[in-house]
Amino acid sequence: MSVILINGCVWLPHRPQWSDGMRQQRAWQTEVAETLPGAETRQALRAAPRRAFTCTLQPTSLPERARLEARLEAALQSGHACAPLFGRAAGLTAAAGAGADTLAVAGGAWSWQPGDYAAIVTDDTVYDLAAVVTVAGTLTLAMPLNFSWPAGAQVWPVLFGKFSLEKMPALTGWHSTVTYTLAELVSARSAQIGATPPHVPG
Repeated sequence: MSVILINGCVWLPHRPQWSDGMRQQRAWQTEVAETLPGAETRQALRAAPRRAFTCTLQPTSLPERARLEARLEAALQSGHACAPLFGRAAGLTAAAGAGADTLAVAGGAWSWQPGDYAAIVTDDTVYDLAAVVTVAGTLTLAMPLNFSWPAGAQVWPVLFGKFSLEKMPALTGWHSTVTYTLAELVSARSAQIGATPPHVPG
């Protein structure tokens, strides 16, 4: 089954087309109030910024296109999706075998927290996805890996949010590209701060 829901969001495991780049944004919300004498003061209304990214996908075969279209249709119907936050990868410092429930990752690219989701993706049919339970030198996962991964394999955090889709231009009779945007409704980091529970649509 190609359509999988994670916390009520449609899972999109497709890797982006890097030639078109990937745009990432972070949004803060502030309140501006007047002060004496005619100056202003700003107050943060969010403890952490909301993230968003836009990327382009290009299926390379008819079966992949069929799987992609099924996932996109489901995401459009629900309005919510989740996908790896490409560009924030952490490499495995040691190989991880199938059935293992820990990942040894290099630091720096992402500040992992319990409650995050970690994904390792080869393509849209070969991937592992699991929630992070603890972070103590290694990531302890809520479920074991389905595949074996070598040292150096990239581990991405997963972004959950509102899904929007741009028009799909056709390149050939079956070949096309699609650009979508995923924007958090609530910052994933707000849950760790304790101010806001994680958003689950529905």
